[in-house]
Amino acid sequence: AFTKEKVLSELARTGTFTLNYRLMSGDKVNYVAMKATRMANTNDKHIVIGLSNINAQLQREQDYEQARRESVTFSSIAQALAADYLSIYYVDIETDHFIEYSSDKDYKTLGIEKEGEDFFTLSRKNIARVVHPEDRDKILSAFTKDNLIREMAKSGTFTLNYRLMFGDKVNYVAMKATRMADQNDKHIVIGVKNINAQMQRRL
Repeated sequence: AFTKEKVLSELARTGTFTLNYRLMSGDKVNYVAMKATRMANTNDKHIVIGLSNINAQLQREQDYEQARRESVTFSSIAQALAADYLSIYYVDIETDHFIEYSSDKDYKTLGIEKEGEDFFTLSRKNIARVVHPEDRDKILSAFTKDNLIREMAKSGTFTLNYRLMFGDKVNYVAMKATRMADQNDKHIVIGVKNINAQMQRRL
């Protein structure tokens, strides 16, 4: 690509010539962008060629693309799992940011936030509002960030069974929280499953 003829041809056509490639400095790789332009005076016989380091720019693009792929993948998985769950939460346990996926029309009527920055605080407010009065104190006592992380560290999962109120209708549900497969991942997945039929058989 970098021949005198091609550079001059591209300069005549577009005014600039650009080329991205990698420079080696020992074992270290640096991504660079070359840009060639003519001098401001078009009659000048000189051109200026500059090299800029684009390592940081490429890293940002790669990080964005990876995040986008992971988001699409998780969204697809969550939507598939949501057929068996009332709701699924994807929670960053370092920042408490969360995203909620729900395919159940009744669960959506509870008015629970779909995304936010303070998962455990918002959850405790919602527990006081939508959990059966006889279960609220037990769930509020058990469902804390410290308890959840401690139990997952010990057994790998955190589970709670309780009753949700949909108006006057009572639904038995099971909550299960698990870490992502990669133990270095700072996210956890929390699913809320309808176990009404199972509980009715026991009653």
